[in-house]
Amino acid sequence: MDILSEQMQAIQALFSATLQGQDGFFAPYTLTPTPGVSFRGDVWAADPRGRAYAQAVQQMPTLAAQDVRFLTVRPGDEPPGEGATIPFDGGRLTLHFWAQVDAISGAAIGACTWQV
Repeated sequence: MDILSEQMQAIQALFSATLQGQDGFFAPYTLTPTPGVSFRGDVWAADPRGRAYAQAVQQMPTLAAQDVRFLTVRPGDEPPGEGATIPFDGGRLTLHFWAQVDAISGAAIGACTWQV
């Protein structure tokens, strides 16, 4: 990760504190990966016309034929490792990789597949 300026670190800390105060909105799910520890986060279906989906498929072309979901973890919680499986919505998410860390939030988006 790039070294952030003091000003950027302060912005990131403020943003993270704001997100933590809005857990129910920004991190509505309690998820328990295998392996790993429970965390609060959000999961949503990828938009096949969106830039994030295109980047995920470019990095891992086999995702194009699967049900892709994106995952975020509440700041301060331990994110699951790549390859972790997470029960979700009557099926199972498999975390394939984490995208680049966002300089403002300090969070990354995980690319997952979902299957029943």
